[in-house]
Amino acid sequence: MTGTGAVTGSFEKIQAAGPDAGSGGGVCKFTNITFGRTADPIADSIIYNDVADLFVSSSGVVDGPIHSFKLANGQALAYYANSSKP
Repeated sequence: MTGTGAVTGSFEKIQAAGPDAGSGGGVCKFTNITFGRTADPIADSIIYNDVADLFVSSSGVVDGPIHSFKLANGQALAYYANSSKP
């Protein structure tokens, strides 16, 4: 993913893939990461913690479970959780 989008899902980890083209710096900024397990319906999700303004160096990893996140700048790879895990 790239840009300034908010994403909700069930993620195992997020890996920073570098800055936006031309922005320099070598870091990605997340304005919000919500740790927890996503459920259906979403109101049944279990939320553990919220983190704001997290800077992650290129190739750095944030381990989950991650319920949602918002990328402020940069690019990131989001790995969906395997639904068969407890």
